[in-house]
Amino acid sequence: MYEFSDWLDTIKLEMPKSVRQINERIFKIFTKEVFIKSLIQGRDFRYLEAVDLDLYGVTHFPAFIQKEASNRKLLIVETKHIWFIVSPSETLGSNPFSLRRFLAEDITGGFAYFNGLALTKSLCDKPEVQEVMLKFVNRIFSLDRNISDELKKYAIHIRKMVKEQFTPILLDSKFTADGSSAEKTIARRIIKFEELLTSSVLRQLPTMISIAKNSEFDQEFLFHRLNGFFNELLILIKNFRMHPLARHAFVAQHLQLRVLALDVLIQKNRGAIFDPTISTEELREKLGEAMNDIRESYEEGLNNMAEIEELIANTKAYDDKKASGGFFAKLGFGKPKYTMEELREAKQELNEEFFVEIVRLAKKHKQAIVYVEYETDFEINEDYRHYAIANESYGLARLPYIIALPEDRETFSLEALKDDVYWEIFDQIYNV
Repeated sequence: MYEFSDWLDTIKLEMPKSVRQINERIFKIFTKEVFIKSLIQGRDFRYLEAVDLDLYGVTHFPAFIQKEASNRKLLIVETKHIWFIVSPSETLGSNPFSLRRFLAEDITGGFAYFNGLALTKSLCDKPEVQEVMLKFVNRIFSLDRNISDELKKYAIHIRKMVKEQFTPILLDSKFTADGSSAEKTIARRIIKFEELLTSSVLRQLPTMISIAKNSEFDQEFLFHRLNGFFNELLILIKNFRMHPLARHAFVAQHLQLRVLALDVLIQKNRGAIFDPTISTEELREKLGEAMNDIRESYEEGLNNMAEIEELIANTKAYDDKKASGGFFAKLGFGKPKYTMEELREAKQELNEEFFVEIVRLAKKHKQAIVYVEYETDFEINEDYRHYAIANESYGLARLPYIIALPEDRETFSLEALKDDVYWEIFDQIYNV
């Protein structure tokens, strides 16, 4: 992409005629500063939604067009010389800043419709330019058509939550103001963050899904808003993890993974979510099968491990008695059935079996489990593979569980997973 950007400066382009008069200069600026950056930076690519301009204190955007851009829920990218105003993508997962999309013009009934505008900053004060741009902005395709009022309120609510509540929780600079260790301070913030996310956003999600089931526009709107919301949270968590004390914090890593995985779970289950023949309860039960299977296998493994540990303790006690000259031990009375080496091997085999079981269940329950490193471009620790599993009781209304399996299987142990397999956010609030 960098080479393509450099090459673009060396060539001369003949631009096709367009109603918006997209010339070579505008095309190159959009290509380099919007399209290419959006591909390279992915979720980190910064843009604003027009409805958020006041929320984020942006005062230098052209006032003459702000209301129309806000009403149509358009996206804004600022470059040095041009404001680019783009409509959200109607297809979840597609890039709203693609070249083809920006250049496209649909002529219908003698009118041209398009997905974006280029507003040159130096021309914003000219009345004739303002008049044309105000006409053009109403020709931009928009998702905000006959959307349910409840969904609009929910979208406004979650957008405000990011700035007014989630950001202060994570980005307060005083890490140890109360005398606690940095580790405990970080854990408290992460737990408070998840509790707020659960109670103030995710708990309402099943209701919002039910409202959106009857309209394609509502469905597109809800998914688009949720995807944008999760992207904002991921950027926020990433910024939090840039603090030296939080960079390698286990709970911060897992929060980032769980938010990303929930976004993926919602996207991959979209068909079932809006299927009128599948109730919310049926979907929740279906998604819950994965964690129920994992927990059943885990508890069986723990029981077997406890038996092995008991045998190890008995064998050690026998060996100690024999070494100390115990009479009956010397005669062989009470001699264990297994050697210590055999028991250690059995313990390792048990760990190995559960490791393989997680991989098997991830293939069986594809809709309920996200193999993060495989299904996304996100890698948080190359020494581990991370599986996110939908909550067995609340489905998509809670962040998923995360099970981290070390690439070095010899370092894996069942006992180390206990907190992950039985994680419950509302039990954690008072434990840190």
